[in-house]
Parts: sequence; C-alpha cells; structure tokens
Amino acid sequence: PDVSIFTFPIPVPMAIFATLKLYFVTSCLAILVRSDDDGHICADTRGSALLQLDQGSMQRRHVAVSESEGSTVDAFEAVRHAPEVCLVQGGRCFDFTIMNSREEAPTRTSSGVRLVVTRFGEDVRWLDAIPHIDATLYDKGGLPELLPARRPNLQILKVDNDGREDQTMLKHIIDNYDDLADMTIFLQGWPFLHCPGVVNLMSNVLELIDEGMDMFPISRSFYKYSLSENKVGYELQLSRLFEGREDNGTSLFSEMCTEILGNSCPEVMWVAEGAQWAVSRGLIQSRTKADYQRISGLEEGWHEKLRGLVLEAIWPVIWGNGDWRPPSSRPETSTSSRSNIVSSSSSWMSSAHADLKLGSSSSSGQLLTSSQRCASSPTSSYALAFSCQAEVGFCELQSLASRGLARPSTLSLVRPFYQIQDPVDGRPWEMLANMHMASLPGLQRIMGVDAEGWVSMVPKSEVSDHSGPVWLLRQHPHATPSPSCHGCLVLQVCHRKHKDEAWKFLECDPRTGLARLGEHGDDWLVAPSLDSSVIFETSLGRLQVEIAASEPHLPAMLYCSSKKPRPERSPKEQRFAVQAVERTTS
Repeated sequence: PDVSIFTFPIPVPMAIFATLKLYFVTSCLAILVRSDDDGHICADTRGSALLQLDQGSMQRRHVAVSESEGSTVDAFEAVRHAPEVCLVQGGRCFDFTIMNSREEAPTRTSSGVRLVVTRFGEDVRWLDAIPHIDATLYDKGGLPELLPARRPNLQILKVDNDGREDQTMLKHIIDNYDDLADMTIFLQGWPFLHCPGVVNLMSNVLELIDEGMDMFPISRSFYKYSLSENKVGYELQLSRLFEGREDNGTSLFSEMCTEILGNSCPEVMWVAEGAQWAVSRGLIQSRTKADYQRISGLEEGWHEKLRGLVLEAIWPVIWGNGDWRPPSSRPETSTSSRSNIVSSSSSWMSSAHADLKLGSSSSSGQLLTSSQRCASSPTSSYALAFSCQAEVGFCELQSLASRGLARPSTLSLVRPFYQIQDPVDGRPWEMLANMHMASLPGLQRIMGVDAEGWVSMVPKSEVSDHSGPVWLLRQHPHATPSPSCHGCLVLQVCHRKHKDEAWKFLECDPRTGLARLGEHGDDWLVAPSLDSSVIFETSLGRLQVEIAASEPHLPAMLYCSSKKPRPERSPKEQRFAVQAVERTTS
C-alpha cells in the first residue's frame, strides 16, 4: 500500500527493519510511513521527527528532530517543507510528498534570485518545498486552500485573470524594472508538465548561477521553429487543417513576431516549451521598459493566444540572445509540421547531472527528454505529471470506481467546491461536468446538443455560456462493469438545456449510429485512459467524433464506432476529457 499507519504507546522504542536499514525512534506518536520509488518517510504526525530512509543506498538523508518547543531543527524544516500534492500520472490520481534530493540543506540563501509564478487555480503548495528562494506569486484565482504557507520571503499578489502567462511576465518586468532581482525565474503555476524535476533544479539553482549562466530554460522539451519550412508550433499547425491556411499559420506567426520585435522575425528559433526561464537582470534590461510596455499593449490576436505563442518562441531574442540554442544541439530530421527537434547535451542540464534522451515521434515532433532534473518526475516516471486540481472530474471517477479507496487527500479537500453529489436517501452518485476532446486540445471543442437533440462537438468559441454545455454523469443504480474492466464504471449520461426541463439521456441511434438525446438512453461503460481522459462505450460501439477538414467551423457529429463514418472526415477522436463544474457556476 502507498500508506500504512502504525501507532505506538509512549515511550516505546520502535524498530523499522525488513528491507529498510534498522532505525530506532523513541517517543513516537502515530508514525506515518509513505512508500514511493525514492524511499520511505517516517514522520511523527506532531512534527517531532522526520526520517527519510533510502531503500537503494540505505542512507539517512534528512533528520529533523524537535525535542521541545523552540528547539533548532534542520534547515529544511523537513516536515513543513515536504508538501504533499496530488498528481495525475499514467492514468492514476495519487498524493505525493515532494522531497528535495539534496543530501544536505543549502549552505546559503538565494538572495538575488526570485521566483515569479503565475497561478490560475493550480495547486502551488509545491513552493513550500523550496522556502530558501524568494518568490512572487501572481494569483489569478483558485482555492486559497491550495496556496503555499505564508513566509517572509513569499509575496502573494491577487491580480485579475487577464491574458496568459506572457502577460504576467511582462507585468512583473514592467512593475519591477528598476528593482529586478539579479536572476528572475519565471514559472507556471504547475511547472511539472514542462519540468517535472523543477524542485530539485531550484534547489541547485545557486550552483547553476555560480557557473556564470545568465539565461537558461526550465524545460525538458526543445523545438526548432523554421519560417521557411512553415514549422511554427502545434497549435498554429491546426490552422491549416481546420481553417484552410496553407502556410500552417506561419504568416500569422511572422506578423506578430515582427510587431513584437519592431523588426523582421528570425528565420530560425529554438523554443523551450512552456516559457519557463531563468534570466538575469542585465539581459532583461537590454530592452527598455517602454518597449516592454509597448509589447504588453499589443492585442493577443488569433484565438486570444497568438501573442503568447509567439513570445514563447522569441523570449531569448527579446532578451538580446537571439542566437540561443540548447548547447551542443544536433538537429534531427523531422517531418513534423511543428518543428525540427534536437538531441542535446546541454551544459546547464549537464551541470545538473542530466542525461538527455530523444523521445518518440508524434504529430508535433519528437520529444527531447532528460532522465534527471527537469525531465525526471518526482515519481521517477517519464509520463506527464498533471495536477489533480486540473483533473477533478477524472480523479472523481477513479475514486468512485475504487469506492473511495483511491481518493487522494487533495481531492477530498477540493470536492466540496464542485457539483458532486454523493449517494444519499436512495439517490445515486452524480457529477455535473463539461466534456471536451482530449487529444486535440488546440481544437477547443466541447460536447453540446443542437435544437433537434443531436449531440456534437461544438467549437468552444461559439458557446455563449462561459461554463459551456453541462452534462450530468449519474452512477447506474443497478448495472456493474465486468471485473476484468479495471477502473470502469457504468454511468447514465444526461443533459438538459434549461433547469426547469427534465433530464434526457445520451444514446446512439440504432439506425444511423449517431449520438442523440432520448427518453431512456443507453448504459455507458466508462473506462479510464492513461492520459487522464475517458472512453465511453455502449452496446452499439465506442463513442467517437471525426471533424471534417472541409467544415472546420461546423459542429462535428458524435457516433458509435460500429457504424462506418464518412471516409473524408478526419481526424478521429475516441477519448474525452471530463471537467467537473464548480459550484460557483450557475
């Protein structure tokens, strides 16, 4: 099990042995042992002792002991600075305690270094794991329960949710232009997607700065954009498929790039995915404050995101380092519409003991990963690590399938803020949710219903209600999935256009196979997928959608896969993201 609880009277010596090295702990109350890939943690729930026992090397990493109030503890203050966050990885939601991998605490504080984090709803308690670094958190909204603990060197600023992370980066530079830190580190609210090893990397950031680096990315993925090859990113690539742009959106990119820079856009750009950078004050100030103000005033452009997409690619150019590329990069042949990709033995990554590897091909190019630091997940897995806060719907379905046994503590914390109803008085479990296309995020389509009751994926830009069409997922009162279908549920899926109407049920028309609303509906087997999406299947087949390239702005009809789709429709999608609706939504 992930967690085992042992209780002992006071005072009783305790021996932890078997595969662990022998340790004796006295005066223990309710000792918690959490097992993971890196070792075991034994912590008194009152915070009086913490040990990390490393299964591999059998070394004692950190010890923090407080015999009485006011006692001096290890510089990590390990109990308080080992925050527990909730991850979604490999199709599983689970709590994970973030621990620094350093053998000892930092020998000096990080004066002159400041983290700048942009948050919109994310769980940012991971900041508690790096308390020795000054930080400014721009809080655009979200549960206060998921904020880090207050500390003297942490500034939390409530700001309006205007723009993307590029707008916040520009705001910080403009507001602090004459008082910037020696080194500013820009991070997203959940930085683990682009740099799973971010906590360990931040723990070593002083060493990296001491090596003389005045700019380095906090990312594990690097892409080569080329204007002449029409390779300017995955999202703009979709403009060709669904908007008929023959140049993959290159003209859009080039025009915005030229407007931002005030001169011609570079032919080739190396892009660190995620726009997470550490950059010196000198490089930031190589451009005037007035110029940053001018850039901040530009419209976002295409789908309210073009400026951010372009800035992600040209931050090194803006900071006067237009020739930047991952050190020792070696271009690889790629047919991707997004970019060429590189294999690199980047010096900043090497200094952090990284081992770079070239990943597999995809529609957006090959992925360059590192087995340690930025690319090494805190769980020692290479799968993307999402936040449970962003996947409440999926985690709730997992918890329901396990009858609550697999419910992470973070999910228990945030559930009351979502429209989730536990079984009560004979009423089954229910959840209100939006349904999105999972593997084609750039399409921004949401499941809706037309006036005649046919179900389709509607372009989100055409949805007037900010919350989107709401669906009711209800546990079937009698049907149960096959025991061989691990993590599966049998649900009824319902929709109504107005609150005073009766719910109607999602079903597939037996003649055409098209999805529609009916009076009785089908029983849907809901199965989890590894990417935190779900698959819906009924007796007529698996629910799927195909979008016509010739009709990109029209709704795309849903159907059951046993019926043959129109051959010219592409691409196909069979997985759906389930987004729980917040209680504040009407």
